[in-house]
Amino acid sequence: MPSRRMNHPARFHSRNAKILARQSVLRDQANITAEAVPEEADSIKPVAIPFKQKPDEFGERGHGLSLVALGEPKSGTTWLGRMVPSLAIELCGSENNPWCQLGGVEVFPHPPAPSYEFELLNISTPTGRPRLFLHFQGRIKHIIPGMDLGIPLKCRNGGRLHKEGFMDLQPCDSGESPTRERLESCLWNTTKRCVNYMTSTDPAVRRSIVLFRDPRDVVISEYKMRTQVFHRDPWIASLSLEEFVQFKFEVLVSWLHQRYMWHTGDLMGPSSHVEFYDELQRSPVGFIGIARLMGLECSEDQAYKVWKAHKQASPNGGFATRVGEETIQFMNATMARLLPPSVVIQWGLTPTEI
Repeated sequence: MPSRRMNHPARFHSRNAKILARQSVLRDQANITAEAVPEEADSIKPVAIPFKQKPDEFGERGHGLSLVALGEPKSGTTWLGRMVPSLAIELCGSENNPWCQLGGVEVFPHPPAPSYEFELLNISTPTGRPRLFLHFQGRIKHIIPGMDLGIPLKCRNGGRLHKEGFMDLQPCDSGESPTRERLESCLWNTTKRCVNYMTSTDPAVRRSIVLFRDPRDVVISEYKMRTQVFHRDPWIASLSLEEFVQFKFEVLVSWLHQRYMWHTGDLMGPSSHVEFYDELQRSPVGFIGIARLMGLECSEDQAYKVWKAHKQASPNGGFATRVGEETIQFMNATMARLLPPSVVIQWGLTPTEI
């Protein structure tokens, strides 16, 4: 059911002091200095056309289609955020999308790779004046739409919000060991009363591309990032890779469960498009579906051209050669126990019986 954000001010509620203290330690971990990591060369150039959509109109009806690309940190969201504008630039105004004209493009430096914001305009209008069709916001990459700030505690079912960054706390704040059943029980309430507090779930207003990557590779890449680039958590640098996996992996898998169930459920499913990083690296076919979500037609040749330009030759990860067999068995068992069965199978494992 389409929904609108309520006009009254959002009501913010604090957790307990322990959680707030932990969040304070993690708050600014996304600040990377240019000295720490050299910025990648940027092939997408700014276009100095003012945006038609104002910042407070994102996700609101009557202001074009709002689009985001989301996933867990180190799941390929930076790569996806670069691929989406590249795909749009390739397709907009082409033979199969003659109605489309590229609007403004803004590039935001954020080592090791920039983020992007762009608009697509529809020039096939009765008046002949270009009309805003799509606005892509690439700076927000890790939230879970609808499970965020401004939702009253009574609608959260004991679940935590996913902030824009690494999560070291379980999705459920009960303190109990996670199971599929417990994780589903703390997904946020989707009654009409609670949905009224959320951003729009109408696919004609707001859409999400949601990227999932094998968590066994994600945790390796996260360890590298948090020990070699981020220095907000000195205690992590004192952990070996195997110790970090023991500390973090169950939390990571639990959040993957929440994100997948939320974006494939009745509420968010119609406005969400799920892709798997591993498949996008193997084949350009998924780019056609992403283009369709953007309202653009994409041929196989066009998809291949963009895929070839953005395929990562050696993405960070490679869990099989980085940790021992005992740790691999621990990760496999955690995934089989907690992830939705279809996702477990996607990554070559056998689900634990529910």
